[in-house]
Amino acid sequence: MIDYTLNKLIGTAITDQKFGALLLSNPGATARHFGLAAEELEAVASIRASTISEFAQQLDEWMMQRHHRRNGRGGLRPLYTTPVYSPALVAMG
Repeated sequence: MIDYTLNKLIGTAITDQKFGALLLSNPGATARHFGLAAEELEAVASIRASTISEFAQQLDEWMMQRHHRRNGRGGLRPLYTTPVYSPALVAMG
């Protein structure tokens, strides 16, 4: 369920320029209003990006790492699949 909230955070930043600017300038304080768990809030607060696209890419990378675990051969295997924003698919103006 938290992935939904993180995706909603990025979606809001994409569609609301003022919110997007706040997220880029102070990600931790801005994201706090979304009711994220401490781990997610820490991840969001640690992102440093100059565009929402960069921010989304970094958040997506963190989400993907979180959703993987080591399998018996040392590779990565998804715990489950959850749709996440793909910054490459989002047209930024």
